[in-house]
Amino acid sequence: MYDPIILEELLAWLNMVGLRSVGVLEEVGAADVRAWCDKNGVCLASEVTQRGRERKRF
Repeated sequence: MYDPIILEELLAWLNMVGLRSVGVLEEVGAADVRAWCDKNGVCLASEVTQRGRERKRF
């Protein structure tokens, strides 16, 4: 089933809850998260298109 993860939501969760729960106080960037997901075969979608418009559907 194709169900992409929204990059901005994942990034916000990682920086607010996910990493802090394991004792990491540094924030990660979008490029780091996207690279990790690409390496591990996780499907991502961004809320904003390359033209800067908000995506209407996923």
